[in-house]
Amino acid sequence: MHNCEVTGKWTAAEHLRAQNNYVRGLEPNRHRAWYFKKSDGDPDITLKERIQTLTDSGHPTLFESKLAAYYGLINKTIRIGKAHDLNEELMHATWIVDGKYGHQIISLFNLYHTDRELARERYFLREFNISSRTQTKEFRIAHHISNIFKVLLYRNCITLKIIQPKNISSEASKIMWPYSLSNDFNELPNYIRASVIRKDQKAVIKGFLQGNHKHFIQALGCDQCYDGKRKVLPYSVKNLKKNILDSESRAKVKDEG
Repeated sequence: MHNCEVTGKWTAAEHLRAQNNYVRGLEPNRHRAWYFKKSDGDPDITLKERIQTLTDSGHPTLFESKLAAYYGLINKTIRIGKAHDLNEELMHATWIVDGKYGHQIISLFNLYHTDRELARERYFLREFNISSRTQTKEFRIAHHISNIFKVLLYRNCITLKIIQPKNISSEASKIMWPYSLSNDFNELPNYIRASVIRKDQKAVIKGFLQGNHKHFIQALGCDQCYDGKRKVLPYSVKNLKKNILDSESRAKVKDEG
């Protein structure tokens, strides 16, 4: 799964073979020769057993692991912004959209640029007693605008959507980041997509995927789970103490309170 967050999907046959081998490894107490022979039997029966084995284990599917890694890379690209090429492509492809109707509002901009500049300013002041004086009037306006968009994303008023540019072919999009899993990302609920900017994004996507029905296709949903799928409450609803604008130390104090 190394670098899986930037690669395209496997072929259906390769993915199924890998997923089956993974599930076989979850059954260490069964006689290996018997279980391997049984796994090549009736496909309908064995598929149900494999899905149940994976569900009982509490492990994610390979596709869910890949999607979670992809989700995490989007978070790091937005918050840290060190990989210039990834950041540029993500900003070009991602739009901030209305959470209710999906209307495009504005293309994603560098939401954490001013936060990084402030962190850099604090570092040089603390370590070398050097003041860079970055907080101009324009800088403060940009910082407040970024914070407004963060709050709106946190409250699920707006969300993010990755839109493939017309000059990128469907074949190219299958192997290009961030388009390789963009359709799957866009199928996530609004609050999950909006929460990709958060520091605790791992808990958000993990909590959602734990409630997702397990299946051996590379998609979030299948024929068996589109109806009656478990509804997972937004992470922000279950963690009212959290605030997107809290500093790390303040959030820690709230957690301990």
